[in-house]
Amino acid sequence: SYGGSETTMGLSVLSTAKDLEDALNAFDGIGLVSVSREDHSTVFDGSGQGTASFKMVFRITFLGLADDGDLPSIVVDSTSLGAISATVASTDGSARDGNLGVQPFTTHPSGPTNVELSIVSRSELGVSWEPPVNVGGLAVLKYLIEWDETHRFDNSRVSTTNSYSNVIDGPLVRSEVVTGTSYQIKGLEDGTQYFVRVSAYNDKGYSDAVSSSPSSAVPTKVPLHHATSIDLLVSSSEVSDRLDLHWALPTHDSRGFITELDGCGSYTGHTSDA
Repeated sequence: SYGGSETTMGLSVLSTAKDLEDALNAFDGIGLVSVSREDHSTVFDGSGQGTASFKMVFRITFLGLADDGDLPSIVVDSTSLGAISATVASTDGSARDGNLGVQPFTTHPSGPTNVELSIVSRSELGVSWEPPVNVGGLAVLKYLIEWDETHRFDNSRVSTTNSYSNVIDGPLVRSEVVTGTSYQIKGLEDGTQYFVRVSAYNDKGYSDAVSSSPSSAVPTKVPLHHATSIDLLVSSSEVSDRLDLHWALPTHDSRGFITELDGCGSYTGHTSDA
């Protein structure tokens, strides 16, 4: 509720950012707001960075608020949430302080750079990137990778109609949170087009998502990378006009994504393209 006088209809803890944004923008006295949402629940985010068993963060930005204006008071009625608790905290994103000029402040990072998408196999894609140019004054802690058959990425976020238990195309099979700067997407459908994007996170929130280059790719059969452990020896049979040449199958492709065989003779995580 806002100011004790205006109250939204009941909203699910799995409401989308747009659900909350539309509800708040329907208030008469609050002005225009923009809302983003972050899922730091451990079932979705295994990075260990700022996570909890269930943790959903909605960040509300009051657009057009004067630099010296007070933030509107938002109250959450958590009586129907059971074991889930709700906390409202305000942060001052102002860059000015009276007549003191511009003051430094922290913010979310800019997006990751050089986000590159490649085909690894008939059921895998590889995505790699570099850290943001602007980290927002705080360390970048993790990255969210999303992939979907459409550019809207409808399946990569949990909602009231797309639960964690959706093992076909739900959020747990269409996204991943990592602390490194590359990820190998597995279990994809051969011949299906997938769009991919990556977001960077610090303690002020996620950056805008950055689409990969190219923006989409289709898993398909690709040649293996060059052989490894190449060894040329004098013939073990001591034949004067013969050499023994030994080599091993590639363990990685040219971008460092895994293509090695597992103990059963099949390719780890993907269909053999040998």
